Parts: sequence; structure tokens; C-alpha cells
Amino acid sequence: MSLREEPDSYIAKTGQRWKVYSVIYVFPSLVLGAVIAGQYNLFGATLEENGRYQFLAIVLAFCALVWGLVSVQCRNCGTRLLWYAMLNKNANESLGWLVSTPNCPVCKSDGSGS
Repeated sequence: MSLREEPDSYIAKTGQRWKVYSVIYVFPSLVLGAVIAGQYNLFGATLEENGRYQFLAIVLAFCALVWGLVSVQCRNCGTRLLWYAMLNKNANESLGWLVSTPNCPVCKSDGSGS
């Protein structure tokens, strides 16, 4: 999977780059941390508390995905672009397409506000 972002991509022009990268990198890192903390008992917790950490990690991952699906959208027509990429592109190219496409695939807006 290549995430080579084009400077004139729709995501870059509309200032939504941080949302995409949060979903791709930051949230999974937080989830991994919660899983590791629960698995290796980093806080001296009981087995039940460790299970709570891991459950929290699953909830965080789900919330991050839903937030990304809802928040990354076309400013002109409201198309949810991450959702569009996941439904219409194969798994190997969906995120690469998302960070490099120059226009909204539905309304063809280029994100410049015109």
C-alpha cells in the first residue's frame, strides 16, 4: 500500500489530511498501547482490569473508524470520502487513492472553493 500524497490532492486542498492520518496512524497506535498495557499488565492490574483495557482498545478502534468514515467528506456535496474509498476501491489501493485523488469522485469539486 502506497500512501504517497500529492500536494494538490483533494484531501490536502481541503485541510483534511490530519483526519486521514489520524485514522491511519495515531488511533491504531493508541489502540495498540491499550492492548499492550492490558496484555503485559503494565499498571499492575488484575486479570479483570486487563480485560477492560483490551475491551477499551476495541471500542477505541471502532470509534476511530466511525469518526473517520463520518468526518472525511467533500465540502461541496458531502460525500463521505473514506467511506467511498473503502466501498469502491480494493483494499490495496483505497487509502492511496484517498490521499492522492485531485477531485471529489461524485461532484468533481477540486476543493478550491469554486
